Amino acid sequence: MLSTPGLIGAAVGVAASGLIYFVVTSMLKSQTVDSTTSAEERERSAAAVRMVLLADIPIMAAFGYYVGQLL
Repeated sequence: MLSTPGLIGAAVGVAASGLIYFVVTSMLKSQTVDSTTSAEERERSAAAVRMVLLADIPIMAAFGYYVGQLL
């Protein structure tokens, strides 16, 4: 059975990682163009950052669930 404090912790973890995801992606969109890197290279690095941040969402949910059960 799922615990209520665990679910609250999971929701907090999802909200925190979702907020971080949207903040970082908006920063990547407003990034100034550097003449030393190509557009393809910038897009590839931005895609890698987005993938890491998307993978962070379920990890933070699981961590939040665990911490919620401890408290």
